[in-house]
Amino acid sequence: MSNESVVAPVPVELCKGINGLDKVVLREVRGSSAEVYLYGGHVTSWKNEHGEELLFVSTKAIFKPPKAIRGGIPICFPQVSASLHF
Repeated sequence: MSNESVVAPVPVELCKGINGLDKVVLREVRGSSAEVYLYGGHVTSWKNEHGEELLFVSTKAIFKPPKAIRGGIPICFPQVSASLHF
């Protein structure tokens, strides 16, 4: 008998979100989920197994480039200038 654990795959759905922006929705078999917008690599939802939302996204959030999404977790560090000088 092996000591290796088996991890069930997490269903991944690529779909359109607010204003037609592409997003990925991850769903775990016990009910938890996460939603990540590809625009800015931004996590906009994280729900536990009870369906309770654990992240805040402002009701004033504008899901339309070039505006940043207000709230959630930005995964990609934003570039604030046209060129980077190191």
